[in-house]
Amino acid sequence: MTKIEIVQHIANIHNCLAQIQVCGDGAIMMGDTLKELRFLVQELQKDIEAENASEEEQSKTEE
Repeated sequence: MTKIEIVQHIANIHNCLAQIQVCGDGAIMMGDTLKELRFLVQELQKDIEAENASEEEQSKTEE
């Protein structure tokens, strides 16, 4: 599984969880879980962007 596929999978899980209605302590836990999933997606996206930039720079120097 590539990083972008992992990002997409996490985003799908996030969207499914966001549709589940919870109350009380469950709502707090769900909110924390959704925040953590968003954080993971953001970190992976930064990693992907950095890799892409590095690959672009490397291909420019090879030309």
